[in-house]
Amino acid sequence: MQSWIALIASAVIGSLVLVSFGQFSNDAVRDLYIDTLDNAAYGQLDNTVRVIDYDFSRIGLGVNDPSDNILTQADSTDLRFTIDSDGNGALETVRYYLSTVAAAAITQNRNDRILYRVV
Repeated sequence: MQSWIALIASAVIGSLVLVSFGQFSNDAVRDLYIDTLDNAAYGQLDNTVRVIDYDFSRIGLGVNDPSDNILTQADSTDLRFTIDSDGNGALETVRYYLSTVAAAAITQNRNDRILYRVV
């Protein structure tokens, strides 16, 4: 009788250990997935910041006539400036503008807006 009780107790304890290992594995995979998503999001953010920094540091590049307006529009949601980005002598207009709050309604923050860049 004692051997049956010991066998059943061993099976229960072994099952609990296996379940805890499975839960540990699931937690490790979930944390790895979240870290991967965070790294991807921060990588995209880093690329976006580099593009904006690069564009803003070159505002007016290639505009040789002082009577030309370099900033053609500048307000709280829209910025337009002139640049010769590829050095071919043809000026391009770069526009940064924010969407409406309703356009970014899919995010959890109800005050989010989407930043657009148009060349």
